[in-house]
Amino acid sequence: MKNTESLTDAVKFCSDSFDDVIERLKGMEIRIRSIEALNTKMVEMEDEVENIEAYLRRNNLEINGTSEEKNDDLYEIAIKMSTALNVQLKKDDIDILHRVLTKNQEIRKPIVMKLTNRWMKQELLEARKNKRSLSTTVIGFGEKGIVFVNEHPTPQNMVLFEKERDMRSKGYSFARIKEGKVFLRKIENDKVIHIKNRAIMKEIDDRSNLGQ
Repeated sequence: MKNTESLTDAVKFCSDSFDDVIERLKGMEIRIRSIEALNTKMVEMEDEVENIEAYLRRNNLEINGTSEEKNDDLYEIAIKMSTALNVQLKKDDIDILHRVLTKNQEIRKPIVMKLTNRWMKQELLEARKNKRSLSTTVIGFGEKGIVFVNEHPTPQNMVLFEKERDMRSKGYSFARIKEGKVFLRKIENDKVIHIKNRAIMKEIDDRSNLGQ
């Protein structure tokens, strides 16, 4: 009789313990779902902030390669550069023009130029793309160098773009920034992938590591 009661108690204890484990697992599952939902919301918020920042830079250009001189006239530099590119840029086309700090003090400070319209920005980009080389001497600098004209990426997009350059070793041959957005594709005429955030970049990176 005692053995039967002991066995019954043992079975009840195991049953209660199992039920307790199930309840704990359910609680953990709920918490995991909450964390996943929170992570998804955070990514959505990051994307929204990134989109706003990219939108604010939609008319911006970044000019690299010009040495900084005391009391240099940035408007004059911009006009001379556009003239060398056969683009008729007027002072009224420029909204804001200034140099920006860089983490590496040895690198020349780039010039950020915000234009009053997107068409002028695209015209300058296309003109620079089609010109094989643009020397600093052409725009009034004694020290010879190359002037680069590019999109003005957000900090996150710049990180993603640098990461995309590493992806070339994994079969992705094309990486570019257009209108503040980062794009990637493997070969010519292949599907273009819009890299909106680090999560998408990591997913592509993981697939590449698996040989997919």
